[in-house]
Amino acid sequence: GGAAQCQDKPLSANFIADAAEVALPAVVNITAGVVSHRGFIPQQGLSAGSGFLIRSDGLVVTNAHVVQGAVNGQITCTLNDGRTFEGALHSLDRGSDIALVKIKDAEGLPVAKIGSSAAMRVGEWVVALGSPLTLQNSCTAGIVSAVARHGSEIGMSNGRTDFIQTDAAINVGNSGGPLVNLEGEVVGISTLKAQGTDGIGFAIPIDTAWLVVKSLLKHGRVIRPYVGIKMVRESYESQPEPWALTLTLHPNPKA
Repeated sequence: GGAAQCQDKPLSANFIADAAEVALPAVVNITAGVVSHRGFIPQQGLSAGSGFLIRSDGLVVTNAHVVQGAVNGQITCTLNDGRTFEGALHSLDRGSDIALVKIKDAEGLPVAKIGSSAAMRVGEWVVALGSPLTLQNSCTAGIVSAVARHGSEIGMSNGRTDFIQTDAAINVGNSGGPLVNLEGEVVGISTLKAQGTDGIGFAIPIDTAWLVVKSLLKHGRVIRPYVGIKMVRESYESQPEPWALTLTLHPNPKA
């Protein structure tokens, strides 16, 4: 992996710039036309975020919350080199906050290098790339503060996902952008920051995100485990309490 390679060779004086140079060509700025409501009055606005290309024909990974409110599929994707394309929502999973956007009529686009988050260690350098506050092609750097911060610790309602915690600056607009190691490989997806603080940001580990991406590509949705058990009330006249609960296993539980 990238981390092991970096440990085997000395870092250059511009090691952050080297990582950014590898990763930036595949970073995408995403804007989506959305409608919000103040009372009964709908108001048009923009949702802005980031993403990164995983296929040369224009398949982009981002956060679901960046694009899920797109009105009539109004999504615009701007590449690092300034080219702008129309995009369309391919699929999304709100539970993991992962979405795929397909750039229309694209070919030969630069593709991000996908790393692994499994071997990440506290204290490793990471670089966050994206468009915070719509400032495109921004780069911030920091270290991994924690490798498995559970969602319940940071107030996530589903609590399913562990997050990489980093002190690399992550702000509004970074959402969906890549968190990369010093090899320029994507190891996480910048997703949120702790409100009212600096230096506490969170990214979805790429190993977790990649499972979601593969499921979205194959099924158009994420198939999660389901325990097919039903509780049934039955009567027993010989017992003091004339009923009991039994469990019935469903042979074909829904996914």
